[in-house]
Amino acid sequence: MTHAAQFSGLRKRLDCMWQASTEVLSSMRLRELLRSVLRIANYINHGSSDGAKALSVKSLPAFASFSVGSVSTLHYLCLTLCGPQFVAQLQKDLAHVVEASRESMSAQQQDVAAFGQCVAFTESQLKGFDRVGVCGPTSAGQTVGADGAAEGAKTRLSALHATLQEQHRVLQGTLERVRLHVEDTQRFFGDQATAVLAAEEFFGYIAGFMGLLASASVEVQQNPKRWQRFFSAAELQGEGARPRLKRSLSVPPESTQ
Repeated sequence: MTHAAQFSGLRKRLDCMWQASTEVLSSMRLRELLRSVLRIANYINHGSSDGAKALSVKSLPAFASFSVGSVSTLHYLCLTLCGPQFVAQLQKDLAHVVEASRESMSAQQQDVAAFGQCVAFTESQLKGFDRVGVCGPTSAGQTVGADGAAEGAKTRLSALHATLQEQHRVLQGTLERVRLHVEDTQRFFGDQATAVLAAEEFFGYIAGFMGLLASASVEVQQNPKRWQRFFSAAELQGEGARPRLKRSLSVPPESTQ
């Protein structure tokens, strides 16, 4: 892979993380969905909408797996909030989240560090020019003397080194901005005191929940009457209303602040 392709690929991967974080932070549908999830979780755990004020994304798998018989909280969501159009628009809102969940921030850090080694290598080659006035063996196995050809090779190597230095600086800055952006997004949605997750883990919880919700939406649309006889959309309307699902979640909401 050429240096230019390596740089472009890393920028694209980092941009995906940035875009996913921005999408999560700006999606009003996701906020509406998570508010409903928190409200239903509080009804299940506490019998009212009072209780936890935030719901960690780590609790989403437990919420999604909760059911009474064949009826799950996801089916309830699909009947009360998440119709097929809502789900489709949510997936559009979070277009980069699934891809970001397949990334690895630690791998990106290693790749940026490896790019830095290319910078160090070209720098060592330039120092070799300064010491002996010649370039080492070329790709063709020939030796370039300290003449016009060598000077031209040194000029090209110097230009490459400057380009790589700038690209490495850009990658380092982008990596740090992405890291902070993802952490800020996590803290917006969760407990401020809880340690942040790896970026791909955070996006993975959201992507996994979206996938399960989409599957439940398809089930409801294929046989809506079956599910409507279990639930009424009016059950969550008004003060004191409670959904039929009533047991304890295996993993309760983490924040009560």
